[in-house]
Amino acid sequence: MDSLTGKIAAAALSLLALGGMGTMVYEASQTNAATAAMVAKATQNAAQAAQQQGAQK
Repeated sequence: MDSLTGKIAAAALSLLALGGMGTMVYEASQTNAATAAMVAKATQNAAQAAQQQGAQK
């Protein structure tokens, strides 16, 4: 049990050490995901507009 606790503590310290870099990577991935979602929505809106114009003709 003690060795497991020690391993968990060591892993937690490693995560803390990597935390700064990990946070930057995480935030970048979140930003990319948000951008991708915006692009997808804009593409969807453009496709819908094109369909509506086609239906009106």
